[in-house]
Amino acid sequence: MDGLVPPISDPFASLPSAALPLHRCRFVDLTPSSTTALALAPSPTPEEAKGWTGRGLLAVGKANGDIEIRRWVGGWVLGVGKGAKHAPGKGWVLDMVIPAPLPASKIDTLHFVRRHPVPSPLLRLPPYTEAIAGLTPSTSAHLRLFSTAGTGALIEWDLDTGKVKRKLASDGGAIWSVAPSPSGRTLALGCADGHVRLVDLSHNGLSHLRILARVPTRLLSLAWGPAPAASAPKKSRKTKEADEEDEEEEDEEDAKEGWIVGGCSDSSLRRWDLASGRVTERMGVDKIRGEQTLVWAVGTLRDGTVVSGDSLGHVTFWDALAGTQLAHFKAHQADVLCLAISSDGSTTFTSGIDQRVSQFALLPSSSPPPSIIQAASRRLHSHDVRALAVSPPPPGQGAQGVPILLSAGLDPHLVLTPAALPSSKKHKQGQHGQRNSNNPPPNPVSTSRSTAFADAWQRRTPFVPIGGRGTVSVCRARRWVVARREGGVGVWRVRGPEEAREEGEGWEKVLDMEVKFKSHTTAHAISPDCLYLAISSTFETKIFHLPLSPSTGLPQPTRLRLSAPLPGASALLFTPDSRRLVLATAAGARVLVLELVEDGRDVRVVKEWRAHAQRGAAASARAVRGLPGKRTEGDGGDVEMRDAEEGEIEEEEEEEEEEEVKTSVHLMAASPDGQWLATTDLACRTHLFSFDSLQHHATLPSHAQPISALSFHPLTPSLLVLGQPSNALTFYDADLRSPPAWSRALTSRGPPAHLASLVDPLQGIAFNPSPHAIPPSFPSHEASAALDPAREHTLLLWGASWICRVRLDRSAGRHHRGSKRGKKASAPANEVQRKARELWIEREREAGRAGDEDEADTVNFRLATRYEPIVFLDFVGDSELCVVERPGRDFVGQLPAAFWKGDRYGT
Repeated sequence: MDGLVPPISDPFASLPSAALPLHRCRFVDLTPSSTTALALAPSPTPEEAKGWTGRGLLAVGKANGDIEIRRWVGGWVLGVGKGAKHAPGKGWVLDMVIPAPLPASKIDTLHFVRRHPVPSPLLRLPPYTEAIAGLTPSTSAHLRLFSTAGTGALIEWDLDTGKVKRKLASDGGAIWSVAPSPSGRTLALGCADGHVRLVDLSHNGLSHLRILARVPTRLLSLAWGPAPAASAPKKSRKTKEADEEDEEEEDEEDAKEGWIVGGCSDSSLRRWDLASGRVTERMGVDKIRGEQTLVWAVGTLRDGTVVSGDSLGHVTFWDALAGTQLAHFKAHQADVLCLAISSDGSTTFTSGIDQRVSQFALLPSSSPPPSIIQAASRRLHSHDVRALAVSPPPPGQGAQGVPILLSAGLDPHLVLTPAALPSSKKHKQGQHGQRNSNNPPPNPVSTSRSTAFADAWQRRTPFVPIGGRGTVSVCRARRWVVARREGGVGVWRVRGPEEAREEGEGWEKVLDMEVKFKSHTTAHAISPDCLYLAISSTFETKIFHLPLSPSTGLPQPTRLRLSAPLPGASALLFTPDSRRLVLATAAGARVLVLELVEDGRDVRVVKEWRAHAQRGAAASARAVRGLPGKRTEGDGGDVEMRDAEEGEIEEEEEEEEEEEVKTSVHLMAASPDGQWLATTDLACRTHLFSFDSLQHHATLPSHAQPISALSFHPLTPSLLVLGQPSNALTFYDADLRSPPAWSRALTSRGPPAHLASLVDPLQGIAFNPSPHAIPPSFPSHEASAALDPAREHTLLLWGASWICRVRLDRSAGRHHRGSKRGKKASAPANEVQRKARELWIEREREAGRAGDEDEADTVNFRLATRYEPIVFLDFVGDSELCVVERPGRDFVGQLPAAFWKGDRYGT
């Protein structure tokens, strides 16, 4: 921490309101883990994908053993008609972190596989496209997730609970490589004993199927090839029923057809014929000075062409049947560790230790073999690249769709790059600056007009949140900042302004505690009086008492010996009176209210709510809310917005069916007066409960995306503010059981363009808890009623790279960018003009008028983008703002030395 920043450094100093003392805290030592594997959900079939404009789920394997599940959040369409513009998407936003069981090992391989057989239509499950758009209750019914971690076990994960579902021993030592078959019914395992083992996944099973011929080497990579044309079933005029029977028979024989190619550690590739199980071809790669060359990566194209990347930096294309080279490129200066192939097989990407990503394209050819060129090569990372994946263009976008290349490695950033071929380069301008008919499709990840991989701008997504949501919190009673790590917590105290000047430093570390669990931690909460700390894993929750030592003044944690163990939690929350702990179970999505008893030495369950686990609750008052005149990509088009009537809610709640929903509660908030509890889950449902009556109070209208931020107003406890990753806001009045009428001025048109176009999603909402502020007065029924400008109507929104100040007494206003990184906010050049403008705005406020809307609204939705990656933001005291930052330069020295360092990054 650099100490207390004087008010003049407030990023919103250009506003005509009082500046806030600001603490920029950089002492929190959370370090993001590097990425070792990427997996995208299998693409839907053409019949399933009709009209779908979304992208599939992404799984990110980490070096610490965790697995992140992320969903695609598209960008806003700003405006209507010919003037409409597509804002860049938010990218893949975090849904859930699957914590690693201990002892943890890095994720070596990671694969999504479709379930077989496909769920019966009689189950009335949502379609496959909805299941892969996000981590929904139906995702586990359609998808399975497998991983290996350098051991001899294949692990299947439960996507509902985040726990290990099944394990299968390889019976052949460590698993070096894994490849799913094209049908998804079989997994091929490359084992340390030199055998390729086939695992049967049909009928949702997990068992050994057969073992292929052994080779005396390590199998570093595997890929499936297409079945020979001669063995493909011949098409004839048959009935629809006969065709379906043929398809089923073909799937059953999948493991006996086609072939498998493996990259080996003895300077060769091997090809296995699945009908005989024998090696039918050996393809040798170059050697240097007699040393063996390692083939780290291998893949196959639709026509059977094999692509390999080896430790010499060579990328080679092979004719698999003849065993001969079709093309050979010295594309890299060091080991090629990974490759990815586009869905149509026309483009291949390779990368590795030299940080360079190369693109290879197949040119149309009238006769075989195909012509292959190296189309582009770019350096996108600062360290080794360990994983690549290509997201195909959304089918519903037709020719306007653009594939996205995902790359990740030792540096913590996931890099997104448009991956179109050079023919999709930046369009030409017509006369008078008008676009001509060959306009390129909109760039899905950046503001670059080009979508070709060679010259489009890449986007380095932020590495926050680190370790999942809610890893950092504050306790204002003792001015503590609490940070949760993989196996414990750290606590720092932020000194006040006077104390900081006397001590010379603005912070001190007061506690560093390790906690023993069976997995990495998943949630934590500290009571408002700072006397209790709860921390949880997937399997267990522990509570600690934190009395201060009389001699040192530091906390002395002691674990409460509870009469019964508490289950693992996905979210934890203490009530404002510090007497109750709310626990959302990691399995089952139950919400437990625990009360501290026996002078705080034990807890007892006083209430259990199952609203999130009930199918009826999902249907009750489920009004999917959209924004008129605006839409987001990936939600299937325009979403109609309507308000749920209270009578309809009660009527539907009476007809609830006790059918279990598999989801996870990821956010909770309690009102400052201790009356209301708000909980939200990954199924996009938000519930309100009453602490007074311990009853379910209301079901909020759901959204197209899970809520990313949740907070009650500190001075109007019944007002709940919800934030979405698309940067849209929603307001809800718990007393009225409906959105307040005055909020339509802020939400009816969605966020202003400058906020909607930010590429980093909203992560949090903060209110100033100052008791000296005048409580706001919100009109209940009249949407046109003006809010009193003399009262407190300010809230702060924040993302990884921005902070936005919002005035609730004004509309969304004009599109004003605000300040930029390292620069002050824009202001009139003439000092007299600036003072005159501020005086005019102040007089309008004193008179209770908004004045000219365009002029007055320029002070709303003001942005500050001068900060490093923001891990957390909240008020550590009355009118004292605390911004926790984690600059990359603070931990980049802990990474291994990079292979290449140049004067210009990205060249």
